[in-house]
Amino acid sequence: MKNITIYLLIISNSLIAQNCEINESSISWLKKDIEYLSDDKLEGRETGTKGEILALKYLENRFHEVGLSTNIHEFEFKSKVKVVYSSNPDLFCYPTKYSSNGNIDNAQIIDVKFGIDANDLNYSDYTNLNVVGKVVLINTGSPDGIHPHSKYLNYHDLKKRAEIAKEKGAVAVIYYTDDNYSESPKEKFKTIISSGIPVLFCFKLSQDLINRKISLSVSLEESFNKGRNLIAEINNLAQNTIVIGAHYDHLGWGEEGSLYIGSPAIHNGADDNASGTAALLELARFYKNSDYRNYNYLFVAFSGEEKGLLGSNSYVKSNLINP
Repeated sequence: MKNITIYLLIISNSLIAQNCEINESSISWLKKDIEYLSDDKLEGRETGTKGEILALKYLENRFHEVGLSTNIHEFEFKSKVKVVYSSNPDLFCYPTKYSSNGNIDNAQIIDVKFGIDANDLNYSDYTNLNVVGKVVLINTGSPDGIHPHSKYLNYHDLKKRAEIAKEKGAVAVIYYTDDNYSESPKEKFKTIISSGIPVLFCFKLSQDLINRKISLSVSLEESFNKGRNLIAEINNLAQNTIVIGAHYDHLGWGEEGSLYIGSPAIHNGADDNASGTAALLELARFYKNSDYRNYNYLFVAFSGEEKGLLGSNSYVKSNLINP
């Protein structure tokens, strides 16, 4: 199906039917599909887990039952960063996404306030300070606070502040905050945005930390996982193709992207988006048995939606679509 026009329709977690006759068979299949996909044994269908694989195999079988051929489209994504960290003395700190790997031996800690060096504003926290070979302690706030009207707004970025420290000869950065509006870098992250030196965040700052000497070691390693889209096709040898998509992944145990507060628990995702995926299957069955032959149809069950449109983004950038 080359040189075709493609229309993209997305089924979300609500299926609206107007002037459509819904028969008992359709209702039965919709219910069956939703119940299976939201069952506990799929553990929330998180992308890259065994729950996703179970859902994928189920959908593949269902498309085959409808009479459609299928194709699995794999995509790779960053799943987490493995962190190995130690320090002497022990600090209430952890490496951040702005960090690089590195080993620091017996370096002095020096306070550089906000770590801002703004020549255009005639302001510098490094005035009369020599930070070469030292670990700089930086407050993630700014001289006039963290807000949209701060005149230091262009210097709020923590990666930029760490890079400034590196340019001035610092061997590592320790961030802390005393402002609820300031950034507190997360302990868990998927992507490293290195500033070129180890960068830590202290969630509890010792009062006697300044001018002490510290040794530390940071090792960060990005790990990757695979997600899987499932594509089913009705080829009517038409000029134009309609692509109908629904994401079948969900939040797994809710450790990422969930508003739930509490210990990890299975997020079944019946509404989001087992319902839309069931509707996708029903539409495939409908068009397979219909007389609508003016278009080709692609039915795509996307994964990675809950992690940031990973599956659909990978699909549209692949050679599987050739308009």
